[in-house]
Amino acid sequence: MSRQRIRVPLVLGITSLMHATVVAASLTVPILAPLLIQETDVPASYVGYYASIVYGTAMLSAVSTVGAVRRFGAMRMMQLSLLAVAGGLFCVPAGTVLVLALSGLFIGIAYGPVNPTGSHLLTRHTPAAARSLIFSIKQMSVPLGGAAAGFALPRLAAAYGLRPTVIGFGLAAIILAVSISPWRGGLDGDRDPAAPIRNPDLYSPLRLVFAEAQFRDLAIAAGVLSGVQFCIGAYFVTALVGSAGRTLAESGSMLSAMLMASIGGRILWGWLADRLTPRRVLALLAFLIACTTGSLALLSTSWSYGAILALSLAIGITAFSWSGILMAEVARLAIGVGVVDATAGVMFFAYLGALGIPTLVAGIAAFADSLKVGFLLFSVVAFPLGLRFLKRPPAPARLTE
Repeated sequence: MSRQRIRVPLVLGITSLMHATVVAASLTVPILAPLLIQETDVPASYVGYYASIVYGTAMLSAVSTVGAVRRFGAMRMMQLSLLAVAGGLFCVPAGTVLVLALSGLFIGIAYGPVNPTGSHLLTRHTPAAARSLIFSIKQMSVPLGGAAAGFALPRLAAAYGLRPTVIGFGLAAIILAVSISPWRGGLDGDRDPAAPIRNPDLYSPLRLVFAEAQFRDLAIAAGVLSGVQFCIGAYFVTALVGSAGRTLAESGSMLSAMLMASIGGRILWGWLADRLTPRRVLALLAFLIACTTGSLALLSTSWSYGAILALSLAIGITAFSWSGILMAEVARLAIGVGVVDATAGVMFFAYLGALGIPTLVAGIAAFADSLKVGFLLFSVVAFPLGLRFLKRPPAPARLTE
């Protein structure tokens, strides 16, 4: 077996496990919020701000750690991210608003480099012909990490308590960081020890995105589709309970089915993108996302269980399954100009969309006194995106690393 074939599963396994760990850590406070509120002095209203702190910090972390990735290598940055995860988790049991905010900062710092470092390693060690599929498999770590956290954390907290569960998770992150050390030397062979840790031009990842039309398209897509995805995660259960008259248990099961469907969706679209073109598949996905997510505005008590389940699966296969193709296309276009920089720049807009679009939907829903009006925004933003990706891509600019 060739060295590359050995390294593909190794790199895919390391990057996926690391990504799943950071995703699970980012969901720890929201998942354990009832216990956290009960056992500490944190008010219920504050828990909602935690995600904003995490993703707001991740926006800045993604673009500000580019220099550190060059100097220390992607593997070392993954290890440092896992240590930041541990620091964030260790803050949770303190039980004060200030320390919980510090937890969000640590988790956000860890979250920012996840995709840039993963894309860098996967681009170097995977064959171009299977890049979209492999990136899509790696992005399966998002629903898997979320599902693992949702299943395990409440049960562990019920059995052992909040503090032992969170501290134990933090220790597991440290163990993972140490356990991947044997492969650091081989996988970080392209690092530059003379590179400055602090990026002399903090905005260089954003400048790279703005300088190339195809990167701009992908950045807009990342922002729009991330925002839609986060909105679905935030409001789906509420919509089923309020508009379709379903129980909380039924609605939660529908959400779980949606996330599980996204695992198969990511593999399907990644495989298809390697045989067609990523832009065409992204165009198709944007149109399907406009139809499936916009259909949430039609929910009513007349919908059968089967109809709601079918819509849940369709949303999972479309709105939760695009990121691997997009990240692979960013990496392909960035070869020779900086995969870490380009991915960091695109992820800045992904986090911006994750923060901005849910807020916009909340404002529309509050103004109209109905979530259904807010759901129509999904179709409004996704359909033009599909039209954009159907157009012939502009010729790339002459960029140098």
